[in-house]
Amino acid sequence: FTRWAPYRLNENEQSGLDQMMSAAGAAAGAIGQSLPGTEIYFGNGSPLLLEAFLRRNFPAELLGSRGCEPCSFARMPEAQPFDYNAVNAVMWMDRRMLDGYGYIDTPTRVCQEICFPSTNPGNLSERTQALYLVRHLMHMLAWRMPVIRPCWLTDSGSTYYFGNWGSAGLCRAKPEVNPKPAYVAYATTTLLLDGATFSRAVPTGSPVVYAVEFKKKDGSFVTCMWTIRGRRTAWCQGLTAAKATLTDTMANEDKVTVADGTGAIPVSPSPVFLTTSNATSRIECGPPRYADHPGQDSFIISSLGAMDEWRIEKRRSVELETYNYTEPRRVGNFEYREVDEFDGKKNVLQVRPQLPVPGSEYLPMYSVLTHRDGVEIPAEPTEIGLMVNGNGGWGRIIFELEDAAGERWVSIGGEIHGEQPPRWLAEHLGNQAEGMDSTGLCAPNTNDLWGDSYINFEGWRYLRFPMPGHYPGEGYHWPRTSQWRHQGGDGVVQYPLRFKRLIITIPEKAVYLTDYRAVERQEIYLKDLMVTYRPPEVAFAPE
Repeated sequence: FTRWAPYRLNENEQSGLDQMMSAAGAAAGAIGQSLPGTEIYFGNGSPLLLEAFLRRNFPAELLGSRGCEPCSFARMPEAQPFDYNAVNAVMWMDRRMLDGYGYIDTPTRVCQEICFPSTNPGNLSERTQALYLVRHLMHMLAWRMPVIRPCWLTDSGSTYYFGNWGSAGLCRAKPEVNPKPAYVAYATTTLLLDGATFSRAVPTGSPVVYAVEFKKKDGSFVTCMWTIRGRRTAWCQGLTAAKATLTDTMANEDKVTVADGTGAIPVSPSPVFLTTSNATSRIECGPPRYADHPGQDSFIISSLGAMDEWRIEKRRSVELETYNYTEPRRVGNFEYREVDEFDGKKNVLQVRPQLPVPGSEYLPMYSVLTHRDGVEIPAEPTEIGLMVNGNGGWGRIIFELEDAAGERWVSIGGEIHGEQPPRWLAEHLGNQAEGMDSTGLCAPNTNDLWGDSYINFEGWRYLRFPMPGHYPGEGYHWPRTSQWRHQGGDGVVQYPLRFKRLIITIPEKAVYLTDYRAVERQEIYLKDLMVTYRPPEVAFAPE
């Protein structure tokens, strides 16, 4: 994917891999002899381990099936490669790698530890867990997975509950074992899709609106529909009025009003199931609507209507290219253009990627805007954001700040503790690694785990990202401080903050269910970079 030179194992690493491959081959052979017909999963390992086996031509008959085992935790079901803790992303990555190394007939499967949307403090609300669970299931069914094990029956009753796995139950912990919304959502999905077979992803004309169709044994159809952000109407054509019903995840059922074969289906991040006697012939989506807005208590850093206050950085950034090992990047070539009006808003900034640019097409492109003077931010803001007219292409907005003590804060995730970069990174960077006094790597689950900074929506929406900071008294950090890298200080925010840089990333293509494709509109539009001051208990409440 990266087109980087393959990592060269040292003697100890090569010996370890040889032992693993030998043990795996012996185990697979023994299972085949003792239990003929048993399907073997090569699972519980990252795509990096799988690639090491594929590159060395491990026999396909011994590999069996590739068993995906990522634990998404709070990640959106639609999260993108190369985050190999994202379920759909890793299924796409595994399939692309298997095909690329010639394992065309090797199937992909999902193992036991899959999905795991969790509801312990700091993860997801119970309502979001429910809708994420259904969306995860839709992705796995679109890959035609024959067996899916996505959750526990109950939350853990021990301290394991506070880890990333222990609160993924359909019910709360003993002794009450009362159901969460996920229980009902799971039951509703099972009820409506009983005996059904995935038939197709119905085109919606939008990269962020999904319609996953299933055919039942009686010839009827069930189409699960949702969008990632906001709400909009999907106009489904070719329906029969007598047999069109809509069921939400809580099993509430309504008859769909059909006029001239068309029914209006409200879609939101919470999936709905459209049951019809015949397949939908066409879907057209209305404009998106968002309830999210910056609010009255805000401070404008920049209107973004004029480029003369910004400098476009030309030099490459080792940090942006290698720091997030699940999101490596390449330098882009973006055209910035001041636009008088776009989609109802005046004096906006158009950002358009210019292609081609060097590097792997799989790596998102980045560009850095440095504010010429920097802007001091008053008081103690809880969120930073801007208005974005998105294209649904999974670009990203990254913010860089400096506090009063000169400590640098950038929203690309907390750093792994360590004194030197790992050998693979040092080898890749070569001379650039000399003098690095830290790991230079993002810690797991800190790279915007919830997807707040990604442009996974269409139309104008206020994109907000929680700020770093600390509570009074003991000085415990705010929940999302972990999502920021800090350098040159003690990791405690000293006010006032100063805004320094705005970083924009745009991929060439994005994964949509099982497909990898470009979005129709490449450019995005920006306006009104600002901070807001909602109370921490509101700003950091789980969604």
